[in-house]
Order: sequence, then structure tokens, then C-alpha cells
Amino acid sequence: MAWVLNSRVELASGDYGRVVQATETSTGRIASAKVISTSRMKITAIRKEVTLMSKLKHPSIIELLGYEEVPEQTHVVIYMELAAGGQLLSRVITAGILMEDQARVYFKQILEGVGFMHSMGVVHRDLKLENVQVDAHDHCKICDLGLAHEYQVLNGETQVTLLREVCGSKSYCAPEVLEGRGYVGFPVDVWSCGICLFAMLAGFFPLVEADGSDWRYERVKMAAAAQCSATHTIFGFYVRTCTLTTDASDLIDGMLIIDPANRPTIQEVLQGPWCSCMKGGESEREDGRPVYGELGAGLTAAQLEAMYGMEDNGALRRPVIRGGPTLGPPPMLCKQEQMFCGDFHTEEHSSASAGPCASEPMAQEATDMGASVAQAQRPADADYVHYYATLDGRDAQRLEGEASASWHETNANAQGGAQYAGPTNFGVDSALGAGSLTFAPRLQRMVLPALDAAVQKLRDEERAAVAEVRERVLQDSLPLLSLLQVEPLEMQSSHLSFQEYFAARAICTGKYRLPQGSPPPWQWPAFWANAVTLGSEMGDAFGKGLKQTARLSDELDLSKKLIGGDRPTMVAVVAQLMRGLASLCLRENKLTDGEGLKMFATLQTNTTLTHLDLSGNELGAESGKAMGEALKTNTALTQLSLKNNKLGDAGGCALAVALQTNTTLKQLGMGSNSLGADGSNALVAVWKVNRMVTQLDLG
Repeated sequence: MAWVLNSRVELASGDYGRVVQATETSTGRIASAKVISTSRMKITAIRKEVTLMSKLKHPSIIELLGYEEVPEQTHVVIYMELAAGGQLLSRVITAGILMEDQARVYFKQILEGVGFMHSMGVVHRDLKLENVQVDAHDHCKICDLGLAHEYQVLNGETQVTLLREVCGSKSYCAPEVLEGRGYVGFPVDVWSCGICLFAMLAGFFPLVEADGSDWRYERVKMAAAAQCSATHTIFGFYVRTCTLTTDASDLIDGMLIIDPANRPTIQEVLQGPWCSCMKGGESEREDGRPVYGELGAGLTAAQLEAMYGMEDNGALRRPVIRGGPTLGPPPMLCKQEQMFCGDFHTEEHSSASAGPCASEPMAQEATDMGASVAQAQRPADADYVHYYATLDGRDAQRLEGEASASWHETNANAQGGAQYAGPTNFGVDSALGAGSLTFAPRLQRMVLPALDAAVQKLRDEERAAVAEVRERVLQDSLPLLSLLQVEPLEMQSSHLSFQEYFAARAICTGKYRLPQGSPPPWQWPAFWANAVTLGSEMGDAFGKGLKQTARLSDELDLSKKLIGGDRPTMVAVVAQLMRGLASLCLRENKLTDGEGLKMFATLQTNTTLTHLDLSGNELGAESGKAMGEALKTNTALTQLSLKNNKLGDAGGCALAVALQTNTTLKQLGMGSNSLGADGSNALVAVWKVNRMVTQLDLG
């Protein structure tokens, strides 16, 4: 089969070549020809793409018509069927948005193609609107299999292994790919399809990138932790009403679940209510409340009211979790290039296309500290870390650079690597032992002296703080490199990090206040958990500072209000708030035995809390014993209500023992606690001899 290229009719172009029109000489058939430079893409990767195309014959996948290698001209040509309608991206941009009925037709065609690929053990890994062509019959065709991976299929079973390449296109790429810790390919395609559907229906991307560099992604994770709709949360960022039907928003929520193991398969998406409906889906609810699918299953009316209540004027209150136009506009639809991946590109192209990372080092002055951070050239095989250094919540300068670092199993000194050491700097020396971190030599020469000079100019209290951080790093309590924000309470990290450490310290000072619109501490999502853990190690100052940070008075009523956040984090927060409050009511919050144990531990040394109401929960005997231990040393509590729990005889007897030595408690409510004769008699006996207890209620 012979072809003639018509180079004057260019259909598309990119980093690796261009697509032009071609004509088959014997039949006159018009096709598209993808001309790829072998100096920019490895010939092995090109051949792999051609092999996959030859196997994947489906109406929704671009058909391979021929392949030609031209070694003397250093390029290859892939001949494919011509999709005269152009890219689906162009159609969406031209229309602004697609109506659901129109998008459904396109989306089902895409899913059918992806589903066929998956049935053959192939994952695409770069699904995006520009990799979907539309033919003359308005049918979608998936193209560009350059990043696809083929799993081995034995006896009809796909042999799934973890993939390691960080590849794809930024706004479509699943979070597990960007994390770089290995991933399964099939859920990655599901995520990308979810991004495509959102873009078609909304007219903008839901995220710039699914990692911590994008504030939108961090807030979507918060929404997921609070069991909120990701789709409605994203629309809420820009104060927009989500006009999508219930079925559409539920489908997008499912496809954009953070945990890939919980995402639906392509076949499950096809069989779902939105794809199965050829007419309009369910309309938005009359009251305008957000729609919850699987992520919100089990939410009560009270929980919904807490997250999306009504204003005094009857209007719907804005979501608790939001970004806002002040943080950035919606990411507009645009063509996106593939992310660099060494397995698919030649070394010549890797140095030519690495962008600013391959430029000469640049230094940026940090005027307040008189220091600079240089940008180092990346070795071809290095791991890359964006790092931000902050030294004080008030005066911090954000020093941004790109560091190249490599972990060595042996002591770095043995390899001749200069170490950045000293008791008052960010250095890591041989004390780290087998886990030493060694900076690339070029980075050492540029960055480390600048950081050292900056640290030497700090005030005494700042130097002490840096020294404390260093000690925590040596103890493996904090990572050396982490994402930070200049404002300590505007956290974006999701692991034990400098940001959480400085947030906890900031709370201890009592000088900071939570940003407007933030949820109260007892509704914090899980990414606050580590900050609270660090704060608990800082003593009473954290609990008292937490009360000021949240703008609380000495008395706090949380009856039926411990909803909407991460439950373990809520328990830890309440335990710390006890350190700063005088009165706390926790009625009817379904507190369990285990949660009681964690809360009551802080009461042993508490000197501020005088009134505590825990009635109407699910506290059991272990909680009674823990409260008994706390009362043996507590010298502040005067009123305690434990009514309507499940303490039983064991809990009652433990409290009776504690009251033999407690000299401050005056009122104790124990009614409806399944007390038997032993527990009741023990409490009555101690009440007769303890003259401080003036009121004992056994119900």
C-alpha cells in the first residue's frame, strides 16, 4: 500500500512531529499521517504504539492503516483513518459547554473505546479531549496511544502490576500517578474520563493538577473527607450554581474519588444511570442543595444542615469548604502537552524539552534575610522536589527552587558528599545513619551556603526554632523537605510536615485566627490531624491557643454538633480544647468508649475545666475507668454529668474509688447507666464519706 503525503494540509502539530493529510495512491482514500521525528521520540516507543493500534480494532478507536520507517530522513510515518471533525476539545471550546444529552453520546462512545482497550489489557494513560477525534459521522475516535501500556493477559485474566512512569497531561492526570509511588492503570483512565466529562459539561477544568500545588485539589480532598460532592464543591469555588443533573454530578463524583480502589470501572460507568439515560437526567433539587452520591451516603439532615445551612434571609449558606475567585479563576480549557517521561523520549529531546528545569541556575534574592536560593540543573535521572522554606510565620520569605536529591543507603560521608551540618541550621549529618540525604554536588555549592547564611542572620528565638526542627528531623518526626505556606494556618499539606509543625506553634501563641470561612476545629478534616498531634505534645499552651484561634469563649456547647469533619481529628481537637475551656457540653454526640479514653487522658492534669457534660453518649465501662483515673489527680472539675451512657457496674465502681480521694467534684450525674447493685452501692457509700460531693444523681 503506497501513500503520498500532502505536507501543505497540516491537521495538527506537537513536540514530536506533526499530522498531515495523506492519500493512498491505489484507491485515492484520504487519511491522516502522523510524522514523528526519531530524534525526539524513541523508535521502540513508536513501534510499541503501532503494535497496539494494530491490535485495537474498534469503532471508537482510530484505525491504523499503515506504518513506514524512513531511517535516512530520521522520521517515521503512521497512517491512520481521517477524523474530519477534528478534536473534541475544539468542539467543546467553540460551544462553551455541551448539553448533557449531547455530551452523553460522545462520552459513551469514548467509554466504549476505553472499555474495549481495558478488556484487551491496555490502558491509555493520556486520555484527554484533544486525544479524541470526531469523524464525519459525528463519532468519537480515541487516538494517540504513545503512552499506553499493555498488561499481560493469561487465560483471560489480566496480570496487573504497578506502573511507575509519571506520564499523561497535567489537568487530566490522576493523583496516584503524580505521587510517583506506583499505580494501577485502569483507575487512572477512569479519572481522566471523569475530567473529560466535567470539562464537557462545565466548560472549564475541575483542577489545574491533582496534587498539593493546586489549592483546588486540597479542598476537593477536604470535601471528600467531609463526604461532600466534589462536583458541587468545585462549582462553589467560583460562587457558581452547579446546573448539572443529579446523575451527572454523582457520576463525576464517583470517577474523581481520590482513592483509585474505590473508583468505578469503565463498565460500571457505562451501566450507571447517567450513561443509561438517553434523555435528560434528574433535574436539580428544588431547594438548591448540593446532591450527594456515594460520597455522601448516610449523611443525616442535621449533618447536611451543618455543612450547608440556611442564612437568616432564607438563602442557602455558602459551603464551608471553598476556595474563591480571590484564590484563582477556573482553569480554562486549553490544549495540554504530555508531561515529560524518559521512557518514551530520546535523551536529545529530554534536554531540549525539559523547559526551565534545564536552564542555567538562577538566584533570587530574599531581601529580608539577605539570602538566595539557586535553581539547580536537573540530572537526567534525578528525583525532583519543589521545596519551600519558611522560618517564621510573621516574617517568612518563601524561597522557591528546585532541588535534586538522592537517598543513599550508606553514610553520605563515605561517598565523599559534603554534608550540611551544624546545630543551628537545616543540615543533615551522619547522625541520620543509613538514611542520609545527600544533595547533588552542584546543589550543595549553590543552595546550602545561601541557607546557612540565612540561618545565621536569624533572631535568637528563630534560631532556637530551627534547631528544634532539626532535632525532629533527626528523630524522623518531620520530613526534611515539605510544602509550606507563609501563613501558618493556611495549610495545604496532608502529612506530618513543617507546615503542620509551624501551624501548631502558631496556635500555641494565640496570635493567629482561623481564616474566614474555615470550619471550626471540631469539624476539621483529616489533614489537620498531624498538626493537632504535634500540638498535643506542646502542652496546655496548644489547647488554650486553640480556643483563641477559633475565637471561642470560656464556655462551649457542642451538643449534637460533632459532625461534618474527620472523627478521629475531632476527638483529638476536643481533648485539646478541654485544656483551655471552663465549661464544655458534649451531649448526644454518640461518643464511643474508645473516644472517651482519648478525651479523658487530658483531664488528669487539667486545671481549667470545671463543668463537663457527657450525657446521652455511648460511653462504656472503659470510659468510666479512664474518668476514674483522671479524677484521682484532677483538681479543677466541679460538675460532671455522665447520664444516659453505658458505664455499667465496672465504670461505677471505678468512679467510686476515685471519689475517695478527689476533693473538688461537687455534682455527679450517673442516671441511666445500667448500674447494678455493686456500682450503685459503691457510689452511695463514697457519697456518704466524701463531703465535697453535694449532689449525686443515680436516676
